[in-house]
Amino acid sequence: MKRFRDIRVLSTLSTLILIAIGLIALAETQPPKLYVFRGASPFNDGVIGTMDFMNMVRSRYPDTISISSLHELNSISKADRCLYIVVSPEIPYSVEEARYIANTLISRCNTLSFLIADENTTSNNILTSLDSDISIDGRIIYSNVYGFYPPTYIDLRDIAREGDAKVYSIVLDIASPINVKESAIVIGRTVDGYTVAVYRSLHMLNRSIEIIAIGDGSIFLNQVMRSNTTIYRDLAMSLTNILCGYDNKCKVIFDGSHYQAIDPLNIFSSSSSFRPSDIASLAIYQDVFTIALSVMLRFIHPSTWLPPLVEYINRFFVSITTSFLLSTAIAVILMAIVYRVFLRRENIVVDQRLPEVREVEMFVFRDLRESIARGKYRLTKHDFVNLFEIIDNVFRSVVGVELCSNRALEYISSLVGSEKAGRYVDRMCRGYRKAVRGGIRPFILSWHRYTMSMIRESESILNAMGYTLTREKGVEYIFLK
Repeated sequence: MKRFRDIRVLSTLSTLILIAIGLIALAETQPPKLYVFRGASPFNDGVIGTMDFMNMVRSRYPDTISISSLHELNSISKADRCLYIVVSPEIPYSVEEARYIANTLISRCNTLSFLIADENTTSNNILTSLDSDISIDGRIIYSNVYGFYPPTYIDLRDIAREGDAKVYSIVLDIASPINVKESAIVIGRTVDGYTVAVYRSLHMLNRSIEIIAIGDGSIFLNQVMRSNTTIYRDLAMSLTNILCGYDNKCKVIFDGSHYQAIDPLNIFSSSSSFRPSDIASLAIYQDVFTIALSVMLRFIHPSTWLPPLVEYINRFFVSITTSFLLSTAIAVILMAIVYRVFLRRENIVVDQRLPEVREVEMFVFRDLRESIARGKYRLTKHDFVNLFEIIDNVFRSVVGVELCSNRALEYISSLVGSEKAGRYVDRMCRGYRKAVRGGIRPFILSWHRYTMSMIRESESILNAMGYTLTREKGVEYIFLK
């Protein structure tokens, strides 16, 4: 049985120093920015987010991404067809931002499509930058019969392929009318006659552009995608298919840059501007586990707790230096700790025995020795067991450990070398287990030859230790137990 010696690569002190260096390095960096988002952000997996819509689209169009900053558009690869999706942004797009979106996507996509679903005017500048002649009114539709939830028909028969070319009967939630000229195709009206969804196809800078604008983004929210009603999921995928031209290689971009990003730690800080009602609404509209994970990761980062800890330790030592008795007591305690540490690490050298040769006390019969010498006596596995137990007793009395222990192996290695020591201990221990417990390995064809071989090796090991078993009395002792 081959034995391996444990090797310590680094000392405990070196390991602690490396850990301290790593913590200080991490403390110099900023903690991970794990924000939570309110509103219909693709990064929001709460009930009013759109993460489920994005994941559903990604299952059909693998090249689907979400961006948290408009500057990320510079890093997207060129594609034959792109779809840009905006759902109920909370922060209005400026004219410069809208032009930047249009120009960047036109330079990277041969064919470009937009899905704008918004009940406010926050995304109108995007529609204006595309010269679409479409705008969202921003006024909320209210009916004496249906209130803020008007029944609506979305008719895709004029713009969709077979399978998606049908009429969807849905209910909107706080929707806004859409202002449109005759160049656009109306694909959605409420039962009261309000235009709430339009399709527009145009050309801009030698690029073909398609636009679908809907006056309500709530039909794409997670709570709707997770409902038992499949019609909203079917409608969402039909609109995506139309604008992607049914091309599986279509690059779909969800814009998550215009939603309020909230640092969870700021919610609970004393200087936070959040009211209790805001915190309650955030807990309702956000996934609780996402908030808890974000807070936990911020707290365990060294930049959060290490500077205050260092500051506290510094103040503690400053307070100590002002008191003579306290500083003296601390110094004595530290000295005692250091003394104990160095005392434990002190190398203790075991006294070596004098090199005189001693014989293990055994009784011998003359006729037995003569029988072995003449080959009349064949050694058996019981004789090997006797040999092992005698050698094991020698090690227990001299070294203080059993023969098959790591410390015994180390001791023998210091005398005859690691290779010879490992071979000897391996053969002795494995042979003993086979003789006592049985088994297949090691393969021993003759216990007589095996035992005689181990007698010679044992004598060599014992000689190195200052002992002998065979020089004066022979090997017959093993049969007398």
